[in-house]
Amino acid sequence: MSLKLAYVGIETNKQAEWAQFAEVIGFQYEKTGDVAYLRMDEKERRIILMPGGKEDYVFSGLEADSKEEFDVAVARLKNANVKVGEGSREGAEIRAVEQYVSFVDPAGITVELAYGCKDAATRFESPFLPDGFVTGNDIGIGHLAFIVPDYKKCEQFYLEAVGATLSDHIFGDLNVGGRLDLTFLHFNPRHHSLAFGSVFDAPAPVAEGFSQNKLQHYMCEYHEVRDVLRALDRVKNAGIPITMSLGEHPNDLAVSFYCLTPSGFWFEVAAGCISIDDEIWVPSIHKNFSNWGHDILM
Repeated sequence: MSLKLAYVGIETNKQAEWAQFAEVIGFQYEKTGDVAYLRMDEKERRIILMPGGKEDYVFSGLEADSKEEFDVAVARLKNANVKVGEGSREGAEIRAVEQYVSFVDPAGITVELAYGCKDAATRFESPFLPDGFVTGNDIGIGHLAFIVPDYKKCEQFYLEAVGATLSDHIFGDLNVGGRLDLTFLHFNPRHHSLAFGSVFDAPAPVAEGFSQNKLQHYMCEYHEVRDVLRALDRVKNAGIPITMSLGEHPNDLAVSFYCLTPSGFWFEVAAGCISIDDEIWVPSIHKNFSNWGHDILM
């Protein structure tokens, strides 16, 4: 069974600001009624901007390849005594999926299982990314990272109840004080679709800065490093705050930078992420967040 991150739901009253942000990053902004959508590829829904004042993550969807695999994944959750909620017809229309269910993990994060993500009626177009983003049927749309009280509980839950596989860990000191312990989990060849971290011994402003949003960051992947560099220039020219400088991670080898979204969580713009072959991959522990760069600027 192979799941992949297929969509992310954000509650926001800043859709106009998100439209501007989307243009800079290279998304295609669309709106139907009071819900806006950021397209990344041929699929109809990827980032869903729901109206509301939370300014944060509200759900994400892990897509199964088929109805049969969807049923297996749902049964696995139920066998692990996880409460599973059936998605509504209206919700399925908003997500542009055939069916979905939702559950809540040990950190209180709502995640969904879905199948049948629908293609859009029109071709994806971006003036900055003619080749689009690195998505696809086998690896999904990127990754999500959350700061949680106990990353170990989340790791165990996703390994046992959802069917994730451990990629690796980073246990490292922050350049602004304190330590961040992270676990990285994958469901497919993408190095990780989900990451969970816990902050220790950090100054209060640093700890609060990492945990003020349920979602710490979302990562999208470009095809070329030069696209990352061009995006960095556009972000600076647009006056969007940079939260972490350009650098290279030691585990997935992503060359990336981070910036601030209109809703307050971080956004990672990356390229060069490695893929995992489970037949030969051995999880490891890294002591640094970067091979170079990635200074926190908060």
